[in-house]
Amino acid sequence: MTAPDVIVIGGGIVGTTTAYYLAQRGARVALLEKGVIAGEQSGRNWGFIRRQGREPAEIGLAARANAIYAGMEAELGESGGWVRGGNLRVAEDEAKMAQYQDWYAETDAGRTLGTRLVSDADIRALIPQMRGDWVGGIYTAEDGHADPDRVTRAFAAAAERAGASIESDITVLRIETDGGRATGVMTTAGTRPAGAVVCAAGIWTTRLLRPHGIKLPLRWVRGTVSITEPLPAFTDLAVWTPRVAFRQRRDGRVILGMSGSSDFDITLDSLQDVRQFLPNYVKNWRLFRFHLGRMLLDDLRRRLPDSVGANPFRWPRATEPPPNLGKVTRSRAAFASLFPELGKPTTERSWAGYIDATPDGLPAIGAAPQVGSLYIAGGFSGHGFGLGPAVGEALSQIVVDGRSSIDLSALRPERFAERGRPIHARSVT
Repeated sequence: MTAPDVIVIGGGIVGTTTAYYLAQRGARVALLEKGVIAGEQSGRNWGFIRRQGREPAEIGLAARANAIYAGMEAELGESGGWVRGGNLRVAEDEAKMAQYQDWYAETDAGRTLGTRLVSDADIRALIPQMRGDWVGGIYTAEDGHADPDRVTRAFAAAAERAGASIESDITVLRIETDGGRATGVMTTAGTRPAGAVVCAAGIWTTRLLRPHGIKLPLRWVRGTVSITEPLPAFTDLAVWTPRVAFRQRRDGRVILGMSGSSDFDITLDSLQDVRQFLPNYVKNWRLFRFHLGRMLLDDLRRRLPDSVGANPFRWPRATEPPPNLGKVTRSRAAFASLFPELGKPTTERSWAGYIDATPDGLPAIGAAPQVGSLYIAGGFSGHGFGLGPAVGEALSQIVVDGRSSIDLSALRPERFAERGRPIHARSVT
């Protein structure tokens, strides 16, 4: 059997789109996923697709991703639930509004993104049913939202139609190298040789890169999401308020995410990288909720010498990340207070997923600094779904051409090993 030109590790939005664009360019591609396609964060996020509020280093990718999503149905024959309804962020106080104004001025968002600074009256016109007193906000009409699991699976299916091989339930245990270059991977099904390897393994990325001396500090941030029963149509907007973010799907159900604090489950990886995360924690300590418990114990258990057959890259379904039920309750109450005429909608389901977050809140994308023919896409810090298709396209260009059409120098993987602190994100997320 002929070895593939490229092995892609990970069946999330970045992995599936990378496989798709590489196959479109004629490369022989094999995508290996330890579970199922869209089984982790790429199938569990809020589904917001936005250029608004992005760090300047990400705006090029965000703009390209927005265009890909808008043309997805024509290209793939599947909309993925795409709705170009706009993105609205509201501010309750002058301090938050000042952040929006600073970002708007710094990025020239009015000219480059069609973003508007909006008043309380503008907000009421955009979404008349929503109650509240707002100082103002920002609004980008061309942003949108989609259903993450549908999108990711659609790109996987399109990659297969283009000639890519996709295998589920195969865990990559190690990236193989020879003479300073990646030569394939060792998996639970044996060694798989390849001409190049793309590591898009989400929260597991650090464990695959560290044996090769590549420093990519990640923390595991647990995000909780819930979905309501179907409601009458009330908006196409994706909306961020101080206490809840929401979007209404085409079937009437509403996705709710809790704004504000993050659940940070401590693992062995996060303990090793604590110094790099300390400045961000000190600055934003009110936003973090640290959990020292089952995740760390499970992590230790999987890595003990006597854990014969244990898979350090996977957790049993019985210990999947639990949703923060307090957040589910609070987000539902916050939504009900914004829309009293809709009553108190029933929560049909809630779930959680792990976000791979970096110290500066920005992803690492590009060629590995110390290993030839190895490429990295990790640390998306909650931005992976919104940026994913553009990242996949850019990675296909880097692998085939040696460079991407979008400048990714500020997102270079090696920045965390360089002297001084990494660049600080200035987004308004």
